[in-house]
Amino acid sequence: MSFIIYAPRRSDLRLDTQNGPIGVRDVTGRMALTAYNGPLSLDGVGGDVRARTTNGPIDIELTGERWEGVGLDAETTNGPVNLAIPESYSARLEFGTVNGPMSMGFRSP
Repeated sequence: MSFIIYAPRRSDLRLDTQNGPIGVRDVTGRMALTAYNGPLSLDGVGGDVRARTTNGPIDIELTGERWEGVGLDAETTNGPVNLAIPESYSARLEFGTVNGPMSMGFRSP
């Protein structure tokens, strides 16, 4: 079973899944996202975002000129991390991995 939920652009979300994906697009707010054995996809998000997955990838695509909100803390155990950032994005980033590959790229507007 899968769900597609349409939420206002400014929403607080708490989403958990056992063996499925979580994807959030164009939402700003307080978010707690947990996927056990599933991928996480974040596109154009902002606010206070905490994202966790075990045995799944994390794909993050930042949009705009800078992060809007408190920050983003995303972590995976045994999964790859992919981060895409606009060329002119202004932010302080910490990016790392323990048991998975990572990739980071800048894209033109």
